[in-house]
Amino acid sequence: MLSRRDFLRISCIAAVSASPAAAFGEILHKFNAEPEVKDSVFFSKDYFNKIKDFDRSFADDFMASPQEYAMIRSCHMKIRAVMNYVGFANFNILNYDDMLKLMGRIAKLQGLNAREQKYVEELFNRDAAVYGFYGEKVMTSLTDSIDRNEIVKMPGTGHFIYKEAVATHNKIMKDMRSLTLTSGIRGIVKQLYLFLNKAVQTKGNLSMASRSLAPVGYSFHGVGDFDVGIRNWGADNFTERFATTKEYASLIHGGYMRIRYDEKNPYGVRFEPWHVKVV
Repeated sequence: MLSRRDFLRISCIAAVSASPAAAFGEILHKFNAEPEVKDSVFFSKDYFNKIKDFDRSFADDFMASPQEYAMIRSCHMKIRAVMNYVGFANFNILNYDDMLKLMGRIAKLQGLNAREQKYVEELFNRDAAVYGFYGEKVMTSLTDSIDRNEIVKMPGTGHFIYKEAVATHNKIMKDMRSLTLTSGIRGIVKQLYLFLNKAVQTKGNLSMASRSLAPVGYSFHGVGDFDVGIRNWGADNFTERFATTKEYASLIHGGYMRIRYDEKNPYGVRFEPWHVKVV
């Protein structure tokens, strides 16, 4: 059965066709007959403008209401305090239930009140297609946890990766010593914080936030993927500049990695040449 998200994706294409009804019928037929078409669907020029200029506001972006933006800011502030308390590495794999228990037990931490908890649940359950994000939801429960028996902490990084990804990681680092692990496993709480943080930066533009960062529940960092970057490059590792480097060329041509979010991806996400697809 065609999902609502896939229906929206096909509708975007049909909307810019000279004959929308005919285009929709033809694409729908191909979509049902050839599942691989999903990964090669081309959207409108406007769609590609959005993922290229991901940090720019567009007229049809999903904007949080003043009330929602206030909720975003308050939840962000309280969760950031938890991150500062537990430390960077522990925060990466902290689950939602344990975060709430910690907030209730530690006097210096402010707990999420009932309204804030309800908002977090609503944010998690909201279909990200309303933002223009068409990726797959890979963590389906707000209380999903990272199994500590399945992960390994990588020395000197503050990050964890899944055991199944260790061989890929180690081969990359052995052959390209200028690279380092820049982001590994992100549990629900970490991705929630990152999305709220981006939503604060964009002043409530959740579409702009989702073009830079998968909404909570949609990040493959929760199930296996990881990011790499050049040592001492800092924030430049998370720009298209990374795709111009010899390290990137070696990663691609050497067969070390597959790009999950390429320049023509159908998921509504900016180009991420640093993101190693594992799952």
